[in-house]
Amino acid sequence: MSISLRKSFRWLAVPLVLLAVMLLSHGTASAATTVTYSNFTASNLGDFQLNEATASLNPNNNNVLRLTNNYGQAGSAFLKNPISLASDASFSTAFRFEIHGSQSGGADGLVFVVQTVSNTAGGGGGGIGYQGIANSLGIEFDTWNNGNGGNPETACDDDDNHVGINLNGSLCSDPRINVDSLGQMDAGGFWYAWVDYDGFNQWLEVRVSRTDSRPADALLSKSVDLLAVLGQTDAYVGFTSGTGGAMSVHDIVTWEFTGEFAPIDAPPPLVDTDEDGIVDPQDNCANDANADQTDSDGDGIGNVCDPTPNGDGDRDGDGDGDGDGGSKRDILNSCKQGGSNGRDKAPGLDKPFNDKSKAANNVCK
Repeated sequence: MSISLRKSFRWLAVPLVLLAVMLLSHGTASAATTVTYSNFTASNLGDFQLNEATASLNPNNNNVLRLTNNYGQAGSAFLKNPISLASDASFSTAFRFEIHGSQSGGADGLVFVVQTVSNTAGGGGGGIGYQGIANSLGIEFDTWNNGNGGNPETACDDDDNHVGINLNGSLCSDPRINVDSLGQMDAGGFWYAWVDYDGFNQWLEVRVSRTDSRPADALLSKSVDLLAVLGQTDAYVGFTSGTGGAMSVHDIVTWEFTGEFAPIDAPPPLVDTDEDGIVDPQDNCANDANADQTDSDGDGIGNVCDPTPNGDGDRDGDGDGDGDGGSKRDILNSCKQGGSNGRDKAPGLDKPFNDKSKAANNVCK
């Protein structure tokens, strides 16, 4: 991550004779904070408060900010410290995201959020982790139709591939737009988003693209007094996501945010941390060079960084070189973890032993 301070001036359409006055009165504008992330690693994830499912998914082998990745989850990630927006709550942001690995139809999407509640804020999976967050602006990228379940609170959410502007934790976007013409958001591949709020004119714009070139025209726009919505200018900024009976993997890939109205041309570029010719989010071992991307067990983690490259059966949780499932030494370690017959969990093992040897049946007795 990089943090920078930059100054901007808001110019008014005035006669040139007032130019000197403008320079004097606006030349002391306060500096705005800008945060930039080209990836998300152990070295910069400390900037974030990771909540619920998100806390266990980072860091990961793709160096992305992973919000959810399984059924029935909710998660959020907010910068730990609030960012001071401009006095009129202006801001600009741009980010690259990917929704992939969808199962059972894919769900539920992700939300970019500016809020003043706390850095631990978040809602349930069906509400994309955003529902119920007061004093907030949410830009939702929604991939599930919640409008056919009979719940009046979600009846308005009846489109499974839309972008919307939401306020105060409501799932009822106003406005919203279907993005089928750009593709299905939960079908994988990078998507790009720009959100700009001009507090002077109280005007919000959202842009979305499949490339990193900023579109000339906004996809959505709205007149809103964001300062009145937030109640203050010190805001927590980040993302939420959720899943339910259907799921997708929801990743923020790169992100830039600045606490002033200063539209950003493109999200931060992708990086190749291990310099193996494959950018981090597409590299199955982003921190260990492996140009061949060999993944023997097909779990999405390359052999070079996979503790069990041939599947869970070869796990060696205690690092003794014998593997968790076979040696008497590992069975003894299992006993030390409270097992009664050597078949319980050894250190680092996520499944019980399936060892029918004499040693396994008797060593703990």
